[in-house]
Amino acid sequence: MITDENGCSAMSDVHIVSTLNVESSTLPARPNLSVWPDPADDVLHVLFDAAPGAHVRMVLSDMLGRTRTIYEGHLDGAAASFTVPLGDDVARGPLFVLAFYGDALLTRKVMHL
Repeated sequence: MITDENGCSAMSDVHIVSTLNVESSTLPARPNLSVWPDPADDVLHVLFDAAPGAHVRMVLSDMLGRTRTIYEGHLDGAAASFTVPLGDDVARGPLFVLAFYGDALLTRKVMHL
């Protein structure tokens, strides 16, 4: 029995824990999107890290909303790299690389000179 300074008392049952089991689970990989160089002139390099087998859609977009799909499909490994040529058909100025991954959207901004 425990009694505090106000004279209140309480009883507690003793519980013995002999086994503690924590079930392991695999957490989804935190995706990462890297884009370089910035600023870019003629080519853009894109690296996307995510869980192997994940479905991803990668898009290049300009300020007017014109888009070009870089890649769409399932990743073979945990990381995928892409080289994106920036020809005359790609607007000069700010560009956005968007990676749609499950319910997530990752965005990186780069300047096209």
